[in-house]
Amino acid sequence: MEAKYLKINPADNVAVAITALPAGEKLTVDGKEITLNEDVPAGHKFALKDFAEGENVIKYGYPIGHARKAQKQGDWMNENNIKTNLSGLLEYTYNPVNVDLNTTTLNLNTGAPNLTFRGYKRKNGDVGVRNEIWIIPTVGCVNGIINQLAEGLRRETGGKGVDAIMAYPHNYGCSQLGDDHENTKKILRDKTGMDELIRTGQTKRTLFTLAGKSYTGNDFIRFAAAYPAGVRRQLDAFVMKTVLDYENVCLERKYPELRYQVEEYRNRLLLDKITGQEIHKRIGSDETGLQTYFEKHRSDYQWRKQRYKGIVLHGVSKRIVKQARKFLKSLPEEEWKDAIRLTFNAGAQPQIQAEQGTFASGDNVYVDDLVFKGKDAAPMVSFPFTAVLGKKVKAPDDYREVKDRVVTDYRNCLEKQWITRLRTSAKVEINQEVLKTVNNH
Repeated sequence: MEAKYLKINPADNVAVAITALPAGEKLTVDGKEITLNEDVPAGHKFALKDFAEGENVIKYGYPIGHARKAQKQGDWMNENNIKTNLSGLLEYTYNPVNVDLNTTTLNLNTGAPNLTFRGYKRKNGDVGVRNEIWIIPTVGCVNGIINQLAEGLRRETGGKGVDAIMAYPHNYGCSQLGDDHENTKKILRDKTGMDELIRTGQTKRTLFTLAGKSYTGNDFIRFAAAYPAGVRRQLDAFVMKTVLDYENVCLERKYPELRYQVEEYRNRLLLDKITGQEIHKRIGSDETGLQTYFEKHRSDYQWRKQRYKGIVLHGVSKRIVKQARKFLKSLPEEEWKDAIRLTFNAGAQPQIQAEQGTFASGDNVYVDDLVFKGKDAAPMVSFPFTAVLGKKVKAPDDYREVKDRVVTDYRNCLEKQWITRLRTSAKVEINQEVLKTVNNH
């Protein structure tokens, strides 16, 4: 049965609707039946118990706020009836509730007790989900050495057993003493600046340093202007965004395969842009070039079986069809449809219905019947008399009859000519010494 709700932590007194749940829906949570008192949108909370005014609302095993007023079991719990517990500056501690994921203690309403995730165990019993080696120097004067160490480790390990090997250089540590040196060693985070920012709401000090670049209170102010929240939450978000932005910049350096893929993608975009300017735009308006190419390669476009190039006439009477066929014989093919429209269909009641084109066997049942001697075709109800006018042909007379093929072939021809011009005008030199090294790998 599809899960309808999620209780995240055994200590929670609210659950989250996975899908939109209507009022009156009956759910069984931890063996207790709960009836929803109102509609609960997907992703929103509903009460698992009665709440007194001011009673804490528990989610993730931790109070996320308290009830503004008394609430009943099954009520929709949202910002209108939950108020934050935050007030002024408070000190918080994190007391997680340990849950054995290999038992059914964690009620996910999924029917699957043995939950797992992709990770690994550390020697101390903790678990991790990413295995990277970071080399962070305590002094900036060894930046060159740590870069060499990282590169040497990448070569030595071949990337096996580790997600990434990274060097994080900086310009601090040398000649620093006391607290200054200690702060640098603690992942280069400026505790004084952090404390001042949290205490007063502003600072000009350095908040932290990442990869040799210092981020100050002024940087934080620019970020906070676009991120309305409390100072602590703004600071956490600022640090997270800075780290993620840096990681994004370093992606290609950390993951060589990604760098090659991105480089290949860039080259493709550049090639597509150049070929678009040199070739594709030219083809769109080069009717003369297409016709000339078709005439030169006409034999490439011959059909294996003959086709019928002409018009199929359906008329309201045998006399009308005979008149139309005789009339069209005296006109060029490109004028046939207009002639039918103006001569036979100008009145309120059309006399002729026509289909003009180049027909292969199987394209038109009336051509199959009258030209290729196939199965008899049933007459049309409103136009029961049918005749054809045209001829059998072995190949198209005009490139527009096979335009898609001609355009593709003409484009390929122009690309080959363009590449030949490039090779003729641009000399290519191969470094034999480097080539030997590549071959050895």
